[in-house]
Amino acid sequence: MFIGHYAVGFLLKKKFNTIPLWVFFIAVQFVDILAFISVLLGVDKMSYNPTSNPFLRTSMDYLPLTHSLSNSLGIALIVFLVFWKLKDKTWGIVLSMGVLSHWFIDFIAHTPDMPLIFNSYKVGLGLWNYP
Repeated sequence: MFIGHYAVGFLLKKKFNTIPLWVFFIAVQFVDILAFISVLLGVDKMSYNPTSNPFLRTSMDYLPLTHSLSNSLGIALIVFLVFWKLKDKTWGIVLSMGVLSHWFIDFIAHTPDMPLIFNSYKVGLGLWNYP
């Protein structure tokens, strides 16, 4: 599934070649980086689920802090404001697009475990059920 996130990084690099590729890679994975930190801190919860499908072995029990659409929008907004201030508006817009793309790629791949608002109604198209 990570290839989908990195593909967005490559696409953004093609269009905005003044920004280093590694910055795009961090942007498209920033939500997962925050998720792993929040799980380690005990804020969010993930568990191991033994199954024959290798993509479904990690269960997103409670990840509204990073993987809800509403909070992904908030994270993207923060990234936009930080990079607009530190670099310029283009960096802010492009990197926030990379951050927000994470939720939409996950929505396509995940089973219905992607919350819309905090931990509310969960959605997902489940593409990874069809390898």
